[in-house]
Amino acid sequence: MKGVDRLRAIDLSAKKLQARIPRFPQNTIHVLRVLRATDISVGDYFEKLLSPAGVNGSEFHTLAILSSCDNGTSSPSELAELVGQTRANMTRILDSLVKSRYVSSVVDRRDARRRSVAITARGERFLSKCVGEFAPLLSDCLSDFSRSELDLLERLLRKMIESLDRGQRGLVFSADFRAA
Repeated sequence: MKGVDRLRAIDLSAKKLQARIPRFPQNTIHVLRVLRATDISVGDYFEKLLSPAGVNGSEFHTLAILSSCDNGTSSPSELAELVGQTRANMTRILDSLVKSRYVSSVVDRRDARRRSVAITARGERFLSKCVGEFAPLLSDCLSDFSRSELDLLERLLRKMIESLDRGQRGLVFSADFRAA
């Protein structure tokens, strides 16, 4: 399903959702549904962009973040946090990048439970080549927005993240949902 089709489906179902669950804050739900659709569209865009290079969006993002870390080195748990992945998914991503020889993984000598991940010279060359190929395409993907619109969008998204973080504090339900 294309993004515009997803938006159409969201809009068409909004009234039915409001009728079915009238106590839900409809504006909030609508914005969150559009945000999820945006996330899917961004993922689709990057998968199409990166698949010819043999990596997915999460692998590319991990390489880019790792490249910007001190000495091109980090821990899997820190990378998971920076890239926005679970630790289990980051393990899968790093295994793929190690297999492609874009990163190396070394067990800590002092603590065998910990490991350090580093981008390799091959990974740096691959990242540089990708950036050279993709930079014009990335610049074009949001070309319908002015600079000030992009700045506003970023500020609003940051505000949303902060609001969601605040909303999680003390998030306790009074009902026992398992009985439903």
